[in-house]
Amino acid sequence: MTKFDASGPVHIQLIAGRPADTYDACLQALQSPVADPRLWCHLGAAAYALKRYEDALQALQPARRFFPEDMQVISGLAAVYAALGRNQESLALAREACGLAPDSAQCHANLGVALQQTGDLSAAAQAYMQALRLDGSQPVAAVNLTIVLLKLGQVAEAVAHARDAVGRNPLSPALHNNLAEAHVRNLDSPAGLEVIEQALRLAPKDAALHFKRGLILCYLARFSEANQALASARAIDPEITTHYLPDWTSGRGNEEASRQVEPILAYFETASLR
Repeated sequence: MTKFDASGPVHIQLIAGRPADTYDACLQALQSPVADPRLWCHLGAAAYALKRYEDALQALQPARRFFPEDMQVISGLAAVYAALGRNQESLALAREACGLAPDSAQCHANLGVALQQTGDLSAAAQAYMQALRLDGSQPVAAVNLTIVLLKLGQVAEAVAHARDAVGRNPLSPALHNNLAEAHVRNLDSPAGLEVIEQALRLAPKDAALHFKRGLILCYLARFSEANQALASARAIDPEITTHYLPDWTSGRGNEEASRQVEPILAYFETASLR
């Protein structure tokens, strides 16, 4: 068993990035009648990393009793409630965490997630913008702000933000993917194709990226290449066409963008890919 050290201030710590080892070490240590209560914090973080959200909740609730004003414990609980779909509870805790740590980019990003999940997209955008003012590379805000702006129909703003985010983190496939989607929603499919191909150089085994490349090639009427791209996506994930379709193919956006959707969906039908 890896030795677990719970010394120091309350913080979220994993053993060398191994949450399963952290979880086991914390459980063992908590058997002691004089166990350090900070172990509940680490146990909850490890359970969350393992996507064992009910276990995370069971750990972070006693952590909150021991550390009622600790920002990381409250933020952790907010993230757990969000993962469990308990969005109003998540939102209340995210607001509380921001009140305790108004200069924390992570807290504002968590608040953005909670607001996004409750459907308040305008407020979510503001929270993500505040997170990025505090930390221009905050990863959750950098990814999600583009998505929210597109859903709000603020396409030019989404393109500008996504381009800035890629400039700050040029090795992130997710940010390239967002920029490509923003370009397509902005009726600039060639630019979208260029960016998605950059993303594929970073993540060549990402089925969703191959699928999106195929869609963009359909937009450009390059059907032979589109078929190859969609075949690559299906080779990686045979179910890709049944569970993944970007927002910009749903008919949202302006009338011209909606018209562009029709030949793509027709192509799927004729290619028996849907």
